[in-house]
Amino acid sequence: DSLDTARNFDLMLLLNQSVEVNHDDFLLPEEIKNTINPIPTLESEIEDTTNLISALEPEIENLEDYNYSPN
Repeated sequence: DSLDTARNFDLMLLLNQSVEVNHDDFLLPEEIKNTINPIPTLESEIEDTTNLISALEPEIENLEDYNYSPN
């Protein structure tokens, strides 16, 4: 129904925003080759992603609450 469509659209927007935030954070293969020690750099990328996930969890919970709330 139209309510499910709206919910799915909201979730797609949330996921698209998370992709846009991290789009420039990823290293290209040539950047890794030019890095003397890529491991700390890659670890920092993982930490950034973890922080993003933590920031999105309340938003996802809000969407879940919205999905499961009785009308």
